[in-house]
Amino acid sequence: MGKGKTLHKINVLAILSFIAITAITFFKSALELEDAEQAYFSQWLRWGYDDQPPLYTWLQYGFNTVFGVGKLAFSLLRAVLFAGTLLLLYRFSGLRIKEADTSKLAVLALVLIPVYIDFTFRRLSRIQVYFVYV
Repeated sequence: MGKGKTLHKINVLAILSFIAITAITFFKSALELEDAEQAYFSQWLRWGYDDQPPLYTWLQYGFNTVFGVGKLAFSLLRAVLFAGTLLLLYRFSGLRIKEADTSKLAVLALVLIPVYIDFTFRRLSRIQVYFVYV
């Protein structure tokens, strides 16, 4: 299978993940604890929030400025970070792992790990920033 076709499949996976995360988060009846914290903390730009570094909250502040404080802003940031993580992991694994099938498996494994998905969707979305950064 050609490299261009594989990249296309990874792009489709990233887009589908983006849509799924946005839809699932948007259709929840109430904000999760982390979203409620972000709704409060992202009203101000500070050097730290509670015991967390400020980068995720700063990004949330920007999304809240553009989209307003609500489920849409929270779900879009989470979806952008998850899709970005998939694309960057594929690029990195392609550089470091010479076997094409193994590099695709790295992305697939990330998508299929239930604990990672749970933390991405509900609990520790700020972890996504550090994955993209690393």
